[in-house]
Amino acid sequence: MNRKYFLILLIGGALLFFPFLGSVHLFDWDEINFAESAREMLVSGNYTRVQINYQPFWEKPPLFFWLQAASMKIFGVNEYAARFPNALLGVITLLTFYFIGKKFYDEKFGFVWALCYAGSFLPFLYFKSGIIDPWFNYFIFLSVYFLALSLNVQNDKVTRRFIYSGIFAGLAILTKGPVAFLIILLTVLVFLVIKRFKISLSVKNIFYFLITVFAVSFLWFGFETIKNGQWFLIEFISYQIRLFSTPDAGHAQPFYYHFS
Repeated sequence: MNRKYFLILLIGGALLFFPFLGSVHLFDWDEINFAESAREMLVSGNYTRVQINYQPFWEKPPLFFWLQAASMKIFGVNEYAARFPNALLGVITLLTFYFIGKKFYDEKFGFVWALCYAGSFLPFLYFKSGIIDPWFNYFIFLSVYFLALSLNVQNDKVTRRFIYSGIFAGLAILTKGPVAFLIILLTVLVFLVIKRFKISLSVKNIFYFLITVFAVSFLWFGFETIKNGQWFLIEFISYQIRLFSTPDAGHAQPFYYHFS
């Protein structure tokens, strides 16, 4: 590993994403509500259920709010703490691109790829925000990445990669709900269509992927169902379905908005 490239991305990313996080008030509907949900976790001590005004907030699972609540424990309840998890992820993402680029081509390619991403407007905006999408996108990316590695080769590492993909798919579900699994499934389907279904899929590996997704997502969905009964899970899933057809959660948008 080239330490120079690594340190430039590490220090540069920190200088790019961390300063002035708290200098602007929370302004987006999502930023405000997500930060409030994390604050109410701290006040109520209820870390298993997302709340707004201490009422169940059906829109999202709790993973991102756990990160915000942990940040608020360290930095206090403020704008900086609400946005800190995404700024941290910004640095992690740059290093992830560097290592993936290094793996497939060389260190210079990975370094340039990370720099190009760091210089893009939307990632910069997202990593300076308190919204949920950066973590969701990161988990989706890694899940699809490990699946792509598995579908392109056949060796002893394939099963392990299916498991890694399942872990990140499960984390994506814990971040934004079942839509994560749908996005990954559609991505794989498009890939298989492009390859004209000439990729051989092992039933064993598919099983490992699915059981890993279930095991990771069960950490919250299962625990909440066992603790409070099926009604919470039913309400959550009903709300997720409703999001596809109604202008809910403060957004007025067509049904395909949630796939974007």
